[in-house]
Amino acid sequence: MTSSMPALDGDKLKPYKPILVALHALPNVGRKRLFQVMLALADMSGDMLTGATLTREVETDRPSPTLAFYLERVHRAWLTSQAGAIKRYRDTERLRQALTEHHVFATQRHLRQRDINVVMWGEKAYPEALAHIPDPPPILYVKGKHELLSTESLAVVGTRRPTPYGMRAARELSQALALAGFTIVSGLAEGIDAIAHRAALSIHGRTVAVLGSSHDHIYPRAHEPLYTEIVEEGAVVSEYPLGTRPSRGLFPERNRLISGLARGVLVVEGHLGSGSMITASHALEQGREVFAVPGPIFSAQSAGPHQLIQEGAKLVRHPADILDELRQGSASWQEKSGIEKSREEKEERNKTDASTTMTGRESLPHELDILLKETKHFDDLVLHTSLAPDTLLALLTPLVLNGTVEKLPGHRYRLRS
Repeated sequence: MTSSMPALDGDKLKPYKPILVALHALPNVGRKRLFQVMLALADMSGDMLTGATLTREVETDRPSPTLAFYLERVHRAWLTSQAGAIKRYRDTERLRQALTEHHVFATQRHLRQRDINVVMWGEKAYPEALAHIPDPPPILYVKGKHELLSTESLAVVGTRRPTPYGMRAARELSQALALAGFTIVSGLAEGIDAIAHRAALSIHGRTVAVLGSSHDHIYPRAHEPLYTEIVEEGAVVSEYPLGTRPSRGLFPERNRLISGLARGVLVVEGHLGSGSMITASHALEQGREVFAVPGPIFSAQSAGPHQLIQEGAKLVRHPADILDELRQGSASWQEKSGIEKSREEKEERNKTDASTTMTGRESLPHELDILLKETKHFDDLVLHTSLAPDTLLALLTPLVLNGTVEKLPGHRYRLRS
């Protein structure tokens, strides 16, 4: 499904970026109104300076004729985008009092202090996947590796109160999907979201967290350490300007971005009417694939996935059910993950192989086999084996999953005794 937003010339809007970001930070300036201003600016004619010039001047925190020029054009665009003559002039005067050079400087300074990268609609860095959803965000605030927003991704969502079965399903599926090359997208919430993020991080995979608040109001607060870890190894994105506190209405809005960034959504437990069901609904509206893990028929947490399956979502019993669906015509999932396709296949291998563990160990380079007799950090293994991180990870992960190697907290590994 394509976006209802008309195309915007990113180069033409680039000079206005610091001012548009400052405008977005003002109270009651939502994404629809911001898009209206952006469209009005794109329609304006006249001399333009480069965006880089204005950015440099804004970073000096000093008033300049250039900034004043572009501020005046934004004020005019605001006026043009308003309906109703009396209201139009009254609101524009209020805007002049609020959207000042000082406010532009302060907004940019706060973003720099928090090392937040701003990606605006029309820029090359703006994720193509989000550009074509209904109601896309005009501005994204990103910490970490912003390029991950444009990688092949799968969303994993579910209940905040998972059963042990749901926890295991989310963890093992997320690890396998991350190993297969997918970026795991979720919402940093308690329960399945956090399990999915941590599962990807545990194998040095890619993960993206989508916030329902701004970067200075992490929710839940108990996940601030997880937020920090994702920033260091993945990316955290929000559509909300600094100062936006979490509120009940923002999380359903956020869910459209979780599904929008991904090729598909996997639901692992959730009751009817839950946030994960809202995410699945957004996925269907956006033309994404929907996957669901079945559960016990007597569990309320199975009600959501079971309804999705009844409505046509793909039932998932194994990572292959997702990978085969998303990668038809590409290399088989076994080549990507090194995990048996089914329990039956694994049992058959065990019958013909005296020891799956020994077979796995024999596949290790001799030096790695020796190193892992003691607990080693992943970085130390890279250093001592001279293997590329991706190559080392491809060797270790199947052995972790089949029990040959033990994965310890802090990215440490050792042979299981």
